[in-house]
Amino acid sequence: MIAQHRGLVGLRRLLQVGLPLGRHAGLQTCLLAAALCLVACGVNPTVPSPARYALVPRVAEAPAAPPAAGLDRAVAAPAALNVWLAGVTAPAWLDDPGISYQLSFRDPNRRALYRDSRWIAPPASLFAERLRERLAASHATGTRTLHIELQEWTQIFSDPTHSDVLVRFRASLLPLSPEGTAQSKEFSVRLAAPAANAQGAVAGLSAASDEALDALGVWLTSTL
Repeated sequence: MIAQHRGLVGLRRLLQVGLPLGRHAGLQTCLLAAALCLVACGVNPTVPSPARYALVPRVAEAPAAPPAAGLDRAVAAPAALNVWLAGVTAPAWLDDPGISYQLSFRDPNRRALYRDSRWIAPPASLFAERLRERLAASHATGTRTLHIELQEWTQIFSDPTHSDVLVRFRASLLPLSPEGTAQSKEFSVRLAAPAANAQGAVAGLSAASDEALDALGVWLTSTL
């Protein structure tokens, strides 16, 4: 504030009194430019960088109890998956690290991004990383090719204080031979966000992604 005040005072004096032209004209120009720069720096402080978020690590679960009667044992103790991930694709609006939200109570067709919060990478990259971690943990091998098309990854506000998160994607297993048929299934998980803000979006989308990947694992186990 002191530097700003001095710059303003100096600028007023230069404008009111001035300097003689001729050999002092260049000096006058430099002083005016310096004063204007000093004032601008005081008026426009540095804007803080946005906060950046990764997916929240999954909370360790207690050891699973024996499966109930009639429950598919592949759900409780999945075998190694005979699959490798070819990639995760997403529409253009998801090819951005911004954290997306919709105000469905105002305009359900309009998407916006939080100004001060970002993902550390685009959603497709984060989702692919979490899926690869799952496949590595299951000791997956590489006979069948899996492709994921991420379709939705957003926070949806029903009113200013309540929101859900939505994760939706299509999984496709490519055939082993050109004569074979691809197998595909769509997965969708919608959960209540723990808070109606960017932090709530991060926590909610992390949980929804894990729940959707649980369902994907069950499908892969029963399909392969």
